[in-house]
Amino acid sequence: MTDAANPKALILIVDDISGNIHALIDTLRENYAVIAATNGERALALAARKPQPDLVLLDIKMPGMDGYEVLRRLKADPATADIPVILVTALSEPAAESRGVKMGAADYVTKPINPDLLKMRLLAQIQLRRYRSEYMRRRTSAELPELTRSNILVVDDIPENVHELVSAMSSEYRVTVANTGLKAIELVQGPTPPDLVLLDIRMPNMDGYEVCRR
Repeated sequence: MTDAANPKALILIVDDISGNIHALIDTLRENYAVIAATNGERALALAARKPQPDLVLLDIKMPGMDGYEVLRRLKADPATADIPVILVTALSEPAAESRGVKMGAADYVTKPINPDLLKMRLLAQIQLRRYRSEYMRRRTSAELPELTRSNILVVDDIPENVHELVSAMSSEYRVTVANTGLKAIELVQGPTPPDLVLLDIRMPNMDGYEVCRR
């Protein structure tokens, strides 16, 4: 497993429009090794080949095999199922985004692409995959206890928003709630910090940006 430092992580770009591929290569080649495919069949072949890509940037609208079908096949094959996939598309409808996430996409980026934001999202997904690989290695060697339900911290000052999020997640996660930024920081720094934080930006006194910075 590589990371974005040295050696460079390998990114597979999948898009049927060569101009889009070249634009992404220009954006990423300073920090990543990049390979490309212009159709779904070629993408699946490159994803299965050694060395495997560390991440796939996958366009949805392609002739023949579209991005959803490529994603489905990647996630159905144990050899490629753990490769994170970020969908790249001009589609901005919530239903399209929801469909991709439900199928196993790690993230979703709409065109026109913000290069700096794309780089940050790539780095986050590559690091997350590295941490997961390390976790599984330690689990295999019995260095870690059994995995329990993940703990999600919801930070929002509006009770209706909190109730909606808790209702949606409580069947699969342990959910903790904070209605102020100070309370959120207190819980994160406590003896049982959450595995993930869902953080509202607009809050009185200390907003979400300041909570994130701290």
